[in-house]
Amino acid sequence: MSSRRELFREQTRTRKALHLTLVTTYPLPHTQYSEMIPSIVTLDDLFVV
Repeated sequence: MSSRRELFREQTRTRKALHLTLVTTYPLPHTQYSEMIPSIVTLDDLFVV
């Protein structure tokens, strides 16, 4: 993920902050890679009754 973020930063020449956000239908299981994604949005977050 960090290499893709840096590639995007280089190609777009942006100097602004990049925030990695995952939008998913199910909660993300906690693994060594899930720590790299600070913001996770699930369907429960989008459709609150």
